[in-house]
Amino acid sequence: MDEYFLHYLWKFQKFEQKPFQLTDGSMLQVFHPGHSNQNAGPDFLEAKIRIDDIEWAGAVEIHHKASDWIHHNHQSDKKYDAVILHVVWIADKEIQLPDGTILPTFQMADYQNGSLEADYRKYINQPVNIKCASFLHRIDPLTITNMLDQALVERLSQKSDKILALARSTNGNWEKVTFSVLAENFGFSVNNIAFESWAKTVDFSLLHRYSDQKERCFALAFGQAGFLNEAPDDYAVKLKEEYLHLKNKHQLSPMMERHHWKFSRLRPANFPTVRMAELLSMYLKKQSFFSSLINATDIKEVNQLLKADLPEYWKNHYDFGMKLQKRTNNLGQASIDILIINTVAPLLAAYSRYIDDQAFMDRAILFLNAISAEENKITREWSDLGLSINNAADSQALIQRYKNYCIKKRCLNCNIGIAILHSRP
Repeated sequence: MDEYFLHYLWKFQKFEQKPFQLTDGSMLQVFHPGHSNQNAGPDFLEAKIRIDDIEWAGAVEIHHKASDWIHHNHQSDKKYDAVILHVVWIADKEIQLPDGTILPTFQMADYQNGSLEADYRKYINQPVNIKCASFLHRIDPLTITNMLDQALVERLSQKSDKILALARSTNGNWEKVTFSVLAENFGFSVNNIAFESWAKTVDFSLLHRYSDQKERCFALAFGQAGFLNEAPDDYAVKLKEEYLHLKNKHQLSPMMERHHWKFSRLRPANFPTVRMAELLSMYLKKQSFFSSLINATDIKEVNQLLKADLPEYWKNHYDFGMKLQKRTNNLGQASIDILIINTVAPLLAAYSRYIDDQAFMDRAILFLNAISAEENKITREWSDLGLSINNAADSQALIQRYKNYCIKKRCLNCNIGIAILHSRP
């Protein structure tokens, strides 16, 4: 019996219509099952019940077996001291609270309609990833819209968790945070780990200090990346000399090596050297990049902010000493859209949470609504079911649902799955 089904039974009180009795013989009446708790602690909060003649308000904990209370160490966790009812499928053990009282226990198996469980198991065990595939056409469009809205906010919140932690670790230095997040995402899927590591080796205070001396910043960045160990042309020699001066002056360390970066099977325009030049050109054109970002109110401003005019050298080279046959273009719109999805929107969401201002979360959603939907295996699977995917807000929401609900069989945490099970005769 899985946890999601047990939570569903309690939340919607899907039990046989007969008086409830606890395992000790007391009578139970449920006024309100409580609200699902998504954080640490008991499963449901603010429940209201009556046991015999006494009304109680507090938390409810749900387990498959009553003994799971002990296995999960709840007896040593103060958060569970406020539990007023233990709801279990099998009451295999009597649970004693720290004050010596016995925890009231309700055994669901005594009140469960077996046909509902059978329907659920049949539904959840379909040999497809998207269990609701054959039912979607019957779902109220408003239910689907609500699902998308919830999934998008959840995805932005999850993506912003790491950024929020970084902001707190830097004492709210959002310019440094922005540079780090941009760097990681400029690696796209191939060099993101290398770019993230590289950003940690770059002394951001120096990058900020020398922001009006772009060649010095390029020397600092490429030197720390390990791209200047060899200098095959005059430009590389010049940057290397500048980097060695900076390294000695500021005692820079550690330095990455070239082997940390991936070049194979990449088009020249996607080489990490070119991507690094694009990142620096974009970031250094504004004295305060993050301030410019949070003050952008429409997608045109964001697009303009993320566009970068490459230095002449990198318009004609894809690596040091390696000339292009054809001049490279600046960052394309498809790449800018990816940066909006993976950098701009999560940054705004994180900042929204950091200062507790919903306006920035709303703006993140606004920007995602204004750019094209992603096209990948997951979005095609949804699209093949007849679902309209109009923009990046839709595609991000559906990716979130697919990865965190569909393939994990968490259908009873999704309002579409709940609507389908509710509709079963």
